[in-house]
Amino acid sequence: MLQTIDVTREGTRRSLDAATALSYHIAGEGETLVMLHGSGPGVSGWGNFGANLPLFSQHFQTVIPDQPDSV
Repeated sequence: MLQTIDVTREGTRRSLDAATALSYHIAGEGETLVMLHGSGPGVSGWGNFGANLPLFSQHFQTVIPDQPDSV
């Protein structure tokens, strides 16, 4: 049976404390899939890949990091 998970922007958002804050979204289980995005005005991991997270998180532990300045 598939587990129901919250794959919304806020439901998947995490933060890593380092020299600078790193925000990322994570959902799902299994092998890890990291989805990296490019840069530019208004670009974010969620903006680029958020709509794909429900599908990919059914098969992979999916990680969508943001660049430090897009937190």
